[in-house]
Amino acid sequence: MVRAMDANILKQLRRERGWSQAELARQSGLHFTTISMAENRGYQPGPRQMAKLAAAFGVSPDVLTGGEPDVEREHGTPQQAQFREGDEPARVAQTSTGGRP
Repeated sequence: MVRAMDANILKQLRRERGWSQAELARQSGLHFTTISMAENRGYQPGPRQMAKLAAAFGVSPDVLTGGEPDVEREHGTPQQAQFREGDEPARVAQTSTGGRP
């Protein structure tokens, strides 16, 4: 199920970059009225339009819906992201030996 875009997040991301709606339209390749309607009139962009908006901002489309970013797409699996950050992996007891080494 595709989650609906949050117009407030769209507006916030645009303002954080100092962009007008016209500039976001230029950056995303979408029409100005699409941006305006998405921010002010409850228009829900389709998946392709959401992908273009997300690409313009350099974020995952999940960010536009208020959901969690796709960690695997952006950083590999959560375990791979953990290794890159320098954390030690959690040690798991071996169940075949009853937890003994």
